[in-house]
Amino acid sequence: MTIWTILGIEPTQNKKEIKKAYAKMAKVYHPETHPEQFEQLQEAYQKALEYAKGNPVHQEEPVKVEPEIKPETHLEFDVDPIESNVPPIPRSKELFQETKETNKTDNNQYVVENIVSSLPKKIDATTLKDLFENSLVQTYKSDPIFCGKLEKALIKKTFIGTYEEFQVMLKLLDEHGFIQAKKKVQKFQNAYLVSSKQSKVYRAIFIIVVIAVSGALTLFMQNIEDDSEPDDTKQVEPLDIDTDKTMNQLNEPFLNGFTIKDGSLIDENDHVVIENIDDVIYTMSNYIVIHNDQGYLSYDTKTKTSVNLEYNDVVLVQRKEETTTYYLGLNQDGTWYLSDLQGNVLEQLAEDPSLSNDLEVIEY
Repeated sequence: MTIWTILGIEPTQNKKEIKKAYAKMAKVYHPETHPEQFEQLQEAYQKALEYAKGNPVHQEEPVKVEPEIKPETHLEFDVDPIESNVPPIPRSKELFQETKETNKTDNNQYVVENIVSSLPKKIDATTLKDLFENSLVQTYKSDPIFCGKLEKALIKKTFIGTYEEFQVMLKLLDEHGFIQAKKKVQKFQNAYLVSSKQSKVYRAIFIIVVIAVSGALTLFMQNIEDDSEPDDTKQVEPLDIDTDKTMNQLNEPFLNGFTIKDGSLIDENDHVVIENIDDVIYTMSNYIVIHNDQGYLSYDTKTKTSVNLEYNDVVLVQRKEETTTYYLGLNQDGTWYLSDLQGNVLEQLAEDPSLSNDLEVIEY
């Protein structure tokens, strides 16, 4: 039997074809159910790779047959009593242990190559889950050498998915102790979050530009109409811009389907969540600060939860050195505090934020 018969292909120096054939046959001869065939397959695979490199190899793979010894057979020899006392040659445990470990390392390398060769360049949550459920991975998952080689192969891959899918991948890697691969996935997740936020900002900027162009075009058309009128006493009516509607449009990408309409907060299913709203503070995020007859509250449109703000006045502020982070200025009986958008106080302010050199009040 030749190495090519074992691999199930014609003689070739194409490494890709050899690896593909090995991966196919490794699924047939599992190391647990067919250990001898699997070992023979690995030897054939190694020799085929040597052949692909141009090295001469013996392509005939000997068939291993165990000698048959009948249990009732008694072998009798004429042995000199003196010679029978010769002590046996001691067996080196270190030599056999080293050979065993070497074979084990080689086997791990072949198995990892077999698994990795079937993986795409870009890994998503489904692919990673299928990988850890693979029968070969389940067999070798307790072997630290195998796991180390598999993790190194994963680190070279690109990971893709949504935020939720990245969370699934991080959990899988953590469960299997792949710490370095987990750090790699976290980098891809952070890059995804940055690109997602940038996309939302670009959408908001686009809306602002559209509104500005629309307003300028309206004013231009009105000026043309004024020029055509002979009556010089005719005055141009000021543009009637609904500020609340405009800010609602600008914040739409962040509000998860929520909107403010007719003094009420409406969810994505057109259900009224909060009524009798007389003031709204948009924060360019999933948080909306609302004031009604009950006072101020911060509503999270993502988790659909609210936090009461027990303060006399609330304003939206920004640190002058930070252009993308918003805070709340909270006034309680003349004392001002700086908090995050959920109302968690960060520090007490020395003065009204509108008078501060470090803060800027955002007004609509």
